[in-house]
Amino acid sequence: MDAHGIIVPAVTLDDLVAEAGPRSVSLVKIDVQGAEMLVLEGAKRMLGKMRPPLFVEVDDRNLVDMGSSAHALVAHLEQAGYRDPRARNGGPASKALARWALRQFANPLLH
Repeated sequence: MDAHGIIVPAVTLDDLVAEAGPRSVSLVKIDVQGAEMLVLEGAKRMLGKMRPPLFVEVDDRNLVDMGSSAHALVAHLEQAGYRDPRARNGGPASKALARWALRQFANPLLH
């Protein structure tokens, strides 16, 4: 360990699911201090095939520190077919963003 922390191996969700075999993923919670877009990038196959509901931390300050933003994260999820079930009047979730929130995104095809 040094002043920057401990180096640990990382694995993508796609690789983890592929290694586990033909199982279903029923929920994904992502709370990685601004690296949420990196997690989503490593979960494209799993999200596309299994379409699990997501709980995602949306903290604009941390996302900006990692080169993204809350609006970019929500737009990415909306483009992937997810929506925030708390969004009012069918409007996009990005209009309902708070500065910090743990957001639930559901696959509307499942409801």
